[in-house]
Amino acid sequence: MSEEQSEKTPLQKLKDVVSQLKEMEHYARNNMESLSEIWLLLDDEFKKQKTLADRANDLLKAQGTMQEQLASVIEDFEKACAEPEKKA
Repeated sequence: MSEEQSEKTPLQKLKDVVSQLKEMEHYARNNMESLSEIWLLLDDEFKKQKTLADRANDLLKAQGTMQEQLASVIEDFEKACAEPEKKA
């Protein structure tokens, strides 16, 4: 495995990072959906649990911010991957 790693070009390594980031983005999206379900349950079903719903909403906002930043990073990395390919 270490031989395979050392044989990769910097561009290939960067593309591997992009793939890993996209996988993280996929899981982040799933987390957003799960948090949304929890928030809806707390907000709709348990009106007396306003504090818990607010905390779940705070998590949802933080997860949304993280997902937006992750998407931006992926876009930047994809641009960096495209640069050497344009020159070739």
